Amino acid sequence: MKLKKLLASVVAIAMVFSAMGTAVFAEAAADTVPVEVSTFDELLTALEGDATTIIMKNNITGEATLSNAYGKTGINIKNGETLDGNGFALTIKGADGTWDSAISTTGGIIKNLTINSGFRGVFVNHNSTYSELVVLENVTIDGPDGPVYTISCDQGMNQGLRAINSTFNGWTSYAATIGNVEFINCNIRLS
Repeated sequence: MKLKKLLASVVAIAMVFSAMGTAVFAEAAADTVPVEVSTFDELLTALEGDATTIIMKNNITGEATLSNAYGKTGINIKNGETLDGNGFALTIKGADGTWDSAISTTGGIIKNLTINSGFRGVFVNHNSTYSELVVLENVTIDGPDGPVYTISCDQGMNQGLRAINSTFNGWTSYAATIGNVEFINCNIRLS
């Protein structure tokens, strides 16, 4: 009889932990559902929210109204988000000053995207709360109006940069604070 009670208790405890695990898994899965964006405002909202993966549904154009600590930027990727351009282009107007950028990032993944504007296409940055590896995968930084610097870093936290299967038409400029930089199967050229 004691063995039956013990077995029943173990089964009951296992069921409780199983239910808890399912709830935790469901909550974690809900946090990783990609957010699809079609407008610049939707992109900004997704980056300011809890989204971990943002997928563009079309070309997006916006204005550089945010700060990258040196100048203006179009968007800040500051919590390790993944921005999937889905084969589309991001155009940022008004990011033409020496320190302005289309994207300022403290870490995360930017992929399948064309960045065709901004004095600096991607500005690798840091903040006091977040800094990790910056990954550019299948990214083209090129366009009729710039960028002058495709990738730039003046203040990093040695987080590193890894570029894979990407094309960069313009200068690159890094301070030692960027850490290790890898270019894997990339085309780098000056126009």
